[in-house]
Amino acid sequence: MRYFQSSPNFRTIDTMATQAHALSYAKDRIHQKDSFLVIGMPGVGVSSFLRSLTLEFSQKDTQQTLYIDLNESRALTEQSFYQHIIDRYNELTQQTLTSITELTSYINENNLHLVIIVDRFEKAVKQLGEEFFDGLRSTIESSGKSVTFICGLDQDLLDIRNYEDIDQFYTLISSFNYYLKPLSKEDSFSFISTLEKERNMSMSDQTKEQLYVLTGGHLRMLKSYILSLDTQEENNEKASVEIASASDSVRFQCQRIYDHLSNEIQTSLLRICGDMKLTMHDKANATRLTARGILTDEGAIFSTRFQEYLMHIITGSQKPLHLDTTTGEIYKDGKRIDTQFSANEYKLLAYLLEQDGRVVNRDEIADAVWGVDPNMGVSDEAIDQLVSRMREKIEDDKTNPTHLTTVRGRGFQLKTQ
Repeated sequence: MRYFQSSPNFRTIDTMATQAHALSYAKDRIHQKDSFLVIGMPGVGVSSFLRSLTLEFSQKDTQQTLYIDLNESRALTEQSFYQHIIDRYNELTQQTLTSITELTSYINENNLHLVIIVDRFEKAVKQLGEEFFDGLRSTIESSGKSVTFICGLDQDLLDIRNYEDIDQFYTLISSFNYYLKPLSKEDSFSFISTLEKERNMSMSDQTKEQLYVLTGGHLRMLKSYILSLDTQEENNEKASVEIASASDSVRFQCQRIYDHLSNEIQTSLLRICGDMKLTMHDKANATRLTARGILTDEGAIFSTRFQEYLMHIITGSQKPLHLDTTTGEIYKDGKRIDTQFSANEYKLLAYLLEQDGRVVNRDEIADAVWGVDPNMGVSDEAIDQLVSRMREKIEDDKTNPTHLTTVRGRGFQLKTQ
């Protein structure tokens, strides 16, 4: 396991306002001896921030700092987690401590403050059991806050584990969590200019502005764009940016952000992006997305390129007609139909969508909509009128229907592809 390694990629932004705010917050929490989590979407710079934090708080009088990267551990167990801490501390101080209890006692007896910075903490969250979190909480509490843990994650803790598994640990640590967000516009321009100089590039202010809007200040996405631009032979900056937007590296950054969200959060994000009616759960999840910087304070997607990625998911997964069973809203080609549907029209559409393109006859429609035994009968005229009213609402031209068509001699078919 690697304990500490400086990050040359992050030195270019370690004096920026975004970074300075995070460092200021961390200093306050460390001064108060509060353990906390640093959470940020993938690629926003959590690992780099933790490394810079380690440099900032290198050994000072009674304060000692350790950095541990769990990504370097192949077989992570509760025992190996603490053993790495002990080994690193012994290496740093020339002690011969053998257990976390002995280490905690030593820290207290000598009036020291030990700050343990754990990178890639999501690995422990995913792999270790409830006992690990109980033990970690006990270590923090039994030390009288003389041992402080700062743990970095690229996901919310509750997106990875059920609350019941980690309730006491979460209660102890969640009050001071810090969400590392994308760079501000000013910091993004500074970062772009730094990489521009390093790679002997020359970009117009208009292109820099475009890169900021596309990436929303996402560190890795910005870097992917700049590296793509640097390798292109295209002289037209606008065309070069369009090529970079379609590159695998930029698409990969969007995919990482999306994939690290829970299924529930993903669903809410797609509904927000698609301008759909939001449920109470969606609104609660929007607050969480804003905290992480994926939504701006105004409720917009932070990056236009990431928004394009989400819209591609929406349009790629949606059928020409879509019924949102949660809200009752009906969408055509990804856009909400604002016209009101009668109860029978709604029943007919829901039934036809369930058939997934199968041709249905009049008796089946009568049973699905009116609940009438085919032998009792519903007039063909009543069914035709219902179909006609439906076409008025879902077709661009009801005289030439493309969604709800008549199959001569068999019945009706709702196209789902």
